[in-house]
Amino acid sequence: MGLFQPSERARRKLADRAAPLLGPGTVVRRVFIGRAHARFTTPVAIVGGVFVAAFVIALVLGVVLLPGGIALILIVNSIRPQRLVVVADRGVALLARSTFTSRPSTVLAQVSTGEVASALRSSAGAVAIGPDRITFSRKEREQLHLLLASPNVPSY
Repeated sequence: MGLFQPSERARRKLADRAAPLLGPGTVVRRVFIGRAHARFTTPVAIVGGVFVAAFVIALVLGVVLLPGGIALILIVNSIRPQRLVVVADRGVALLARSTFTSRPSTVLAQVSTGEVASALRSSAGAVAIGPDRITFSRKEREQLHLLLASPNVPSY
């Protein structure tokens, strides 16, 4: 995270795709991208085990596995999934993203802007939003903090 920041155009597209999930008439002010806290599930263990076994067998046979990078990306996205934090006129929403299309898929939580602003002030690391603890790049975190500190954002 942090190496490849989305462009303003990409952010607008994410905001346009997130708005229908938040209800009619919701005005999205800004979209931030973060990663949820680590979780280790049974499917991740199975896919990881298969990946490691295939890699070891290929290494012994002297074969190069090109699709291995794709499996590794899928494993990382399963352990620490990407999340969208949407600041809207009705508060802050946490949305899941599709692993394959990166589009917003479901609303995980809706909280007040004041709750997120206080979580940002009280923690230098991950920020608790709904059921997840979200880690942002330094730039994303600073921009989120500045936006929530702005008097133009309602604090429901």
